[in-house]
Amino acid sequence: MTDPAINFLYSKLLVQLEEYKNKLKCAEDELTGANFTLDSAVGRKLVSKCRILQIENKELGKEFTEGRFRQLQIALKMERKHRVELEESLQGELLSRTQILTIW
Repeated sequence: MTDPAINFLYSKLLVQLEEYKNKLKCAEDELTGANFTLDSAVGRKLVSKCRILQIENKELGKEFTEGRFRQLQIALKMERKHRVELEESLQGELLSRTQILTIW
């Protein structure tokens, strides 16, 4: 006759073992279903879809880069225009003050 505590632990371990066996079986089944080769229909579809997505990603990246570049060009033009306006304003102010000083 075995100790009841050992018997309880043994029973509990057997239940856990069965649970892990079931989980392992499910994982193996999923892995088997996920396997494909380049010659299989699923494999060809996946490779084709990946190529299409790569092309789309390149196009989107190019559009994003060009759009951002265009925005920066517009901002640069606006900053240059603002700089010219400030220079003209400062030159006018400087001329005005110079005239005031020459009168004295």
